[in-house]
Amino acid sequence: DTPNEKAVSLSIDFCDGNERHFERLAWHEGMTVGDLMLEMSQATEDLHFEKQGGGEMTMLVKLDGVANEGAGGRNWIYSVNGERADRSYAIYPLRAGDRVLWEFTGP
Repeated sequence: DTPNEKAVSLSIDFCDGNERHFERLAWHEGMTVGDLMLEMSQATEDLHFEKQGGGEMTMLVKLDGVANEGAGGRNWIYSVNGERADRSYAIYPLRAGDRVLWEFTGP
């Protein structure tokens, strides 16, 4: 096994020049982006997020103190391996080697 085979990465782009990167995070079978976010918030004291809803309706509303602005404003959008996600982060399955990016961006 190479070190990256059982790992994923997480990046956060505040779209104001500030970014955070977490490399080689432990991946496990059945892991979702939601699992990754929860595990990171528990392992990293300064990574906090808030959500609304549950299951396939879960929405991230605040990340590292920056809250969604709603319709017409900037909001947290995520992509996996450069592809914008088409479902809630809570149920999006991850494979080993995947790269998750959260961006605080406008419409």
